[in-house]
Amino acid sequence: FEARDLAAAAAEPMTPARVPVMRQLQFSEYADWNEVARWATHLFPADAPLPKSTAPLIARLRALPDREERASQALQWVQTEIRHWSAALGESTVRPQLPAVVVSRGWGDCKDKALLLSTMLRELGIDARPALASQATRRGPASMLPAPDVFDHVIVEAGLGGRMYYLDPTSQAQTGV
Repeated sequence: FEARDLAAAAAEPMTPARVPVMRQLQFSEYADWNEVARWATHLFPADAPLPKSTAPLIARLRALPDREERASQALQWVQTEIRHWSAALGESTVRPQLPAVVVSRGWGDCKDKALLLSTMLRELGIDARPALASQATRRGPASMLPAPDVFDHVIVEAGLGGRMYYLDPTSQAQTGV
């Protein structure tokens, strides 16, 4: 690709500083966003076991009277008991650590915590799965070609009472569903 004598890219008035003012060229090996989702699904094993050390916690959560309270308490436990810290090197830049590893070391990045929380919720009988998200831009995927690198965060999608909730296990501000 080649371009010559291009006019300078200029920001419109009131353009936020976080919005880069530049031309860009996008490429993607993915046909659509569903293909990206299928790629990500393989990174988060639905059958990842919880460590035995969480059995008393799961028993306590199961004893709570309603599913929303169980989900809320599980979310709060992951938010407060598992420190959010990222050490993304090699394969861990895209593949989460298993829940047993995350619980034993007491920390994890957003991928690790999302896999742990979704595994806990499924153990509690709540439909849940990790979901890719973009914090870098409000328009996120809508403004880009389908590709995994558009996403910079992982949250949890949980179904409760016929509604979908999006839970962020790294947030200290979201304490319930």
